Amino acid sequence: MRISNIAAVSSSGAISVPTETSFLVIAGGGGAGYGGQGNWGSGGGAGGYRSAWNGETSGGGAAAESTFPVSVGTSYTVTVGGGGARGVGGSGSPGSSSVFDTITTVGGGGGLRYYPSGGTASLPGGSGGGAQAGDGPQGPRAGGSGTAGQGYPGGSNNGSGGPGGYSGGGGGGAGGAGGNANGAAGAGAPSTISGSDVTRAKGSSSTFAASVTPDGANSGGGGSNGYPTSGFAGDSGIVILRFRGISPTIGSGLTYSETKVGADTVITFTAGTDTISW
Repeated sequence: MRISNIAAVSSSGAISVPTETSFLVIAGGGGAGYGGQGNWGSGGGAGGYRSAWNGETSGGGAAAESTFPVSVGTSYTVTVGGGGARGVGGSGSPGSSSVFDTITTVGGGGGLRYYPSGGTASLPGGSGGGAQAGDGPQGPRAGGSGTAGQGYPGGSNNGSGGPGGYSGGGGGGAGGAGGNANGAAGAGAPSTISGSDVTRAKGSSSTFAASVTPDGANSGGGGSNGYPTSGFAGDSGIVILRFRGISPTIGSGLTYSETKVGADTVITFTAGTDTISW
C-alpha cells in the first residue's frame, strides 16, 4: 500500500521539502544473442524493476517497497542504466544498473549466441537471458535466473525448432518468465507512477525467421533476436520519483523532465548519472 507523502505544506502555507518519495527504478535490458545464417540466438532479459508506488508490485512478483525517506542537505545519487549491446557474432551484453541512492536494480541478462554444439550456461540478470540455441546433443538447459524482487528467469531451450537443433529461450521480464524453446518474451510490469498506465521491462523473444522491434529507450526491455538480423540491443532503463513538496536541485550530468500530476511532482530521469538534493 502506498504511504502518502506528508508535511508537504508548512504551517505558514508555503510548500516545504518532502519527507519521502515514491520511486520506480528500472535497469537497462540485456542485448540479444547472435543468430545469423538462418539460425537463431536467445533473447535478452529485461532490466531489474523495483517499485514503491500505490501498492504496485516490483519485478518477479514481489510486493511494492516502502517509500524512500529524504532529508534536507543530503545528496542522493541517481544513475540511469544503459541497454546491453546486441551480440555481433557472439552473445549479447548485460544491461547496466540503475540507481537511486540505496535502491539499485540489476541489468538484464544477455542472450546467448547460437552455437552448434551448445553447452554454455544461460546468463542471469535483473531478469534472466534465454537459454542457448544450438545443434547436437546439448540437451535441455534452463534460462538465466532473475534477481529476487526484480525480475523473472529466461526461458529454457527444451524443444526443437528451426534447422537441426534446439531453439533458444525468450528473455525474462519484470512480470513473467521468458517462453521456452523458440520462446516468446517475458511479460513486463505496469505502473501509473507517471500519471499514465505504462508497461515497462518486458523480456524479449527468440523467434526463428522473425524480427521483433524493441519497445525503445527507457523501457528497460531486453533485446529480441530475429533472423535475418542479428537482433537488437537492450533498451535503456529509467528512474522516476513522485513526491509532494519542493523540487530537488539536480546535477548537470542527468537528463530529466518534470511534470505535475495533481498535487504531486513527477521527475523522470532518462539518462546520465549525478546527484540530487533537497
